[in-house]
Amino acid sequence: MTASKAPRNAVICVVLLAGLGLLFGLNDGAVATVIAFGTGGLYAMFAMTTGVGLYTRLAGRWNPARGELRLGVWGLAINAVAFLWSVFEFVNIAWPRPYAVAPNAPWWQLWAVPLVLGSILGVTTLYVLIDKIRKN
Repeated sequence: MTASKAPRNAVICVVLLAGLGLLFGLNDGAVATVIAFGTGGLYAMFAMTTGVGLYTRLAGRWNPARGELRLGVWGLAINAVAFLWSVFEFVNIAWPRPYAVAPNAPWWQLWAVPLVLGSILGVTTLYVLIDKIRKN
C-alpha cells in the first residue's frame, strides 16, 4: 500500500470545525453567523487567489500568455477588478451588523467572521515568519 499525499491533518481540522459549525447552526440565534462565516470564507479564498495572481502578474513572476485561457490585454484589468470586488464583498460580509444576530447574542457572534478569519491570517503569518527564521 502506498502512502497517501492527502493532507490528513488539514482534512481532520476542517471536519472538526465543520462539525462545530453544525452544532452552532442548531442554535437559531447563530444561523446568520454561520451563513456569514461560510460566505465570508468563500470570498476570502477568492480574494487570496485573485490577489496572489495579481501580485505575481505585476511582479513579472507569472506569464499568463502560456496558459490555456488567454485574455490578452484584458487579463490584468479582469484580474484587478476581480481582486477589488472580492475584497469589497469580503469586507461587506464580515462587517458586524447587529440586526443579523439575535438581540441577546454574545459579542463574539457579532464579530465571528473578522475574528476567525483574522485569527487564521495571524496564525498563518506567524507560522510563515517562524519557519523563515528557522531556515536562516
